[in-house]
Amino acid sequence: MPGIPPLGYINEVIDKTIIPDPDRFQLVRKMWDMMLTGSYNPATILETASNEWGFRTRKYRNSGNKELSLSGIYKLFNSIFYTGTIECKGKLYRGSHVPMITTEEFDYVQQILGRRGRPRPIKRAFAYTGLLRCHNCGHFYTAESKLKYIKAVNETKKFVYYHTSSRSKTKNCTAHMWIGESELENQILDRIGTFSIRKEFLDWALEILDREKPTEQDTTERIEASKESTVQKLESELSELTRMRYKGFIDDDEYLKERKGIEGKLGTLKGKSEQKIEEQDTEELTRDAFTFSHYCRYHFSAARDPQKRKEIVQSFGSNHTLRDGKLDFDANCWLEPIQKQYPEIEKRFMAIEPSKKLDLTMNNECLQPVILSWQGRKESDPRFWFWRPKYYHCTTPPRGQTILVFASLCARWFFCSFYRTS
Repeated sequence: MPGIPPLGYINEVIDKTIIPDPDRFQLVRKMWDMMLTGSYNPATILETASNEWGFRTRKYRNSGNKELSLSGIYKLFNSIFYTGTIECKGKLYRGSHVPMITTEEFDYVQQILGRRGRPRPIKRAFAYTGLLRCHNCGHFYTAESKLKYIKAVNETKKFVYYHTSSRSKTKNCTAHMWIGESELENQILDRIGTFSIRKEFLDWALEILDREKPTEQDTTERIEASKESTVQKLESELSELTRMRYKGFIDDDEYLKERKGIEGKLGTLKGKSEQKIEEQDTEELTRDAFTFSHYCRYHFSAARDPQKRKEIVQSFGSNHTLRDGKLDFDANCWLEPIQKQYPEIEKRFMAIEPSKKLDLTMNNECLQPVILSWQGRKESDPRFWFWRPKYYHCTTPPRGQTILVFASLCARWFFCSFYRTS
């Protein structure tokens, strides 16, 4: 490639190739990661990179070593070079350099930026722009702030309204509805409330996890010790089989047949060991999920930073849309037990006489039916608590969702999200 390569890459003079810039490749990749979340705009990313990371362009003889400009970061996000592709005279060619992102990630960023990735200056950051779409036409909602004089209190107040951008020439949307930010946030709080649990259920969940932890840890250690012993025995058998073939005690056909069987067993056992989830990490994720479900409404209401509120809403699901002024989104799978089954358990709890709920510990016999429904059936093999089908741990499937099902789904969702972004 003639000339200077894009940020994150440098020319290798000897081999005349393009290689990753050891000082900037990971930082530029971090910029793409921030953009892919949909929570940041290019101007915010530029400010973070310049002021918090100290990011500067590469130093050349008569230029460089400067902060990246706003037009420069838009150019970065609009460059297909980062997918491992080189554009020359309107044609695309596969390059030999290391790709920084996938083609799918590049296309998604172009959707966030707008058609053809043209820069869109943002005068003010609104909490839910780039998040909400119109159910009818698929356009993103944009926002405007308006000042209004309130005669009753003799004050001028600022109000924020959201409406569809409606810039597409191919799709005509008839639902040109405006919705106030306060009304929208009331709907968000109502929807968050369907995933919220009472303090009593949070305490019981954490107590159950504490009570079961020693037994689970001991059982897991015994299982791993047994597995390690079996692996050593199979490896010994494989070595003995090789010696027998070397001394001519068995022929090639018998040797290959036996070796294939032993290697198959070894591969299965070692594969499961590689897929093992660290119990401590899983427990921490489960605790965080329960705590999040209890305090989510409080954290959303207390957040003053628009970016923080947006991240909280995003953590609940995807495909956020407005249809006839009503908010809807696809909730994450780990929230299903609370949304669908928790209300029935809570209803049974509230039906108990107040005098019998003075003792909210798990020792209260009056609360045992509710607690057992919340806890569910114990797993015989703790290794698979977090990977069973949705209703495996229910006492009477599909009713009576449990703490273990919730732990299963939240751990699976958190781990998949972590490994997808790491």
